[in-house]
Amino acid sequence: MKKLFIGVITGMIISTTMLVSIVAFAQDDIASFVRPLIVDVQQVVPVLADVVVSLNDGTTVTATVPLTINVALQVSLSGVVSNSVQIVEETESVVTIIEPTRVPKPVESVNLEGELTYDQVCVDAPKQLTDIKLKKYHETLIGTEILWTGYVYDVIEGEDSTYMVQVSIESEEDSMFFSRNIEINSVPESVAAELNINQEILYSGEITAIEEFITDCNPVKVQYESITPQ
Repeated sequence: MKKLFIGVITGMIISTTMLVSIVAFAQDDIASFVRPLIVDVQQVVPVLADVVVSLNDGTTVTATVPLTINVALQVSLSGVVSNSVQIVEETESVVTIIEPTRVPKPVESVNLEGELTYDQVCVDAPKQLTDIKLKKYHETLIGTEILWTGYVYDVIEGEDSTYMVQVSIESEEDSMFFSRNIEINSVPESVAAELNINQEILYSGEITAIEEFITDCNPVKVQYESITPQ
């Protein structure tokens, strides 16, 4: 029987070792489980048992018998708490570069004398404004009174027995291409007849249109008010 006891103990040790291994495995792999885990363990353990047999003559015989013990266990794993590991994802800093918007310098509406100049309308504005803004700006000038100087480019017949005086902003001597920039409409014959080509004049009137032909401000149309030779 001593051998039987040793065999049983040996079997229990093997079973316990397996159980510990299973528990260790379970702690690593089922840490995230919330409900208890039931584990069934079955182990077949071979043992040698000494069996005492009584004979009819009163004597006894001891025999060694090989036995197989089937060990069945059920283990409940509960209360396993997983370590919470917080993974913080490192993100790159994003720098947004905002390009400054170019804002054109506002076009001055008057000069030092308090009046609108040709250069402001037809030189400065086209350099600073987009086409659509330039068009809107020119529309705001319709009806504006002007007092400008220039040089007679030509005098031609106009409407209703009046004349159109075409004016260049530069004299023929100072201009590479002598051409008309302004058209003064409804000029009386008495005034138009006294004018000569390339003559400097001081004229006033009201802007009626700013047209475009090849270039900006070609021409600026003005309703006649006065023309004074210089």
